[in-house]
Formats: sequence, structure tokens, C-alpha cells
Amino acid sequence: MLTPRPEGKAMQTNFNNVSRAFKLLLVSVALCECSAVYGRVHVYLKNEIGPKVALNFRCQSKDNNLGDHILYYGQTYTWSFGDQIFGRTLYWCRMHWLDSKKNIYIEGTFDIYKTSPDKLICGSNCTRVARSHGVYANNYGQEELFLYYEWPRQKYLMQQNQTKA
Repeated sequence: MLTPRPEGKAMQTNFNNVSRAFKLLLVSVALCECSAVYGRVHVYLKNEIGPKVALNFRCQSKDNNLGDHILYYGQTYTWSFGDQIFGRTLYWCRMHWLDSKKNIYIEGTFDIYKTSPDKLICGSNCTRVARSHGVYANNYGQEELFLYYEWPRQKYLMQQNQTKA
């Protein structure tokens, strides 16, 4: 019967220690890489619909409800969050405003930030601008905005209170 040599156990223990250290190193590098690529994201929502037009909105993700807010013309609302490692972060907003010139109520729900494609479109600073035609967005590193979402075609006529004399 063969008995294991004492140095064999020492070699096995050393191999296990090196293996654990290597695994720990791999996990550490992966976490560092992910935090660099999927770090903090800043979203800026601005109201440029028109003077005297208030934009009402509620934005949320699966885990974070930002609550109800009102942006007056020219104002910006900002929030930031840590993007999920596997690219599943999604924030959506329900927005509505009154077009008093046409006496209609306009409402829409949009994905305001979704890791894919927004990580490539705007990087970690995503600007969204509400205008009368829709919500505009920035391209990565550029100031010029493009139409990201059109307001839904379904608009609601405001009811007028008419009293008969």
C-alpha cells in the first residue's frame, strides 16, 4: 500500500491556495471592469415645449420610483443611478402636458433610459428634451439632438365647462 508523501499534501494545499487567489483576482478584475463600463449614469430631462407649458411626469425603474414632478419651461430634472452589470437597466417615464393653443391634452409613456441602446447612444450623460413634437435625445459626445420619441398621435380634447344662462 502506498502512502502519500507529506510534500504531496503541501503541494496540493499550495495549488488550492493559488487557485483560490487566482479566482479572487479574476472576480476583482471583472468587478473593476464592470464598474468602469457600467458606472454611474446621469439622465437630464428638460422642458422646451414652450413658454407657460408645464410638463408633468413620473419616471421609474423596476426598483426606483422617482415620484411625480412638474417641469416648467426651461427647467431640467436630473437623476443618476448605477447601471446594472448585464445591461438591464430600464427607466420609463409617463409625461403629459396641455397644449392650450389647440386645447388638447398630450400624454405619452417612454423608455427614457435603457442600457441597450442608450449606453452606446449617450454614454453616461443622457440628455432628454421634451419639445412640442416629441422627446429628443443627444448622441454620445454631440450637442445636436435628434427625435427619440414622437408624442403619441392620440390626443385628448379638453372638455370646456359651458353653462347656459
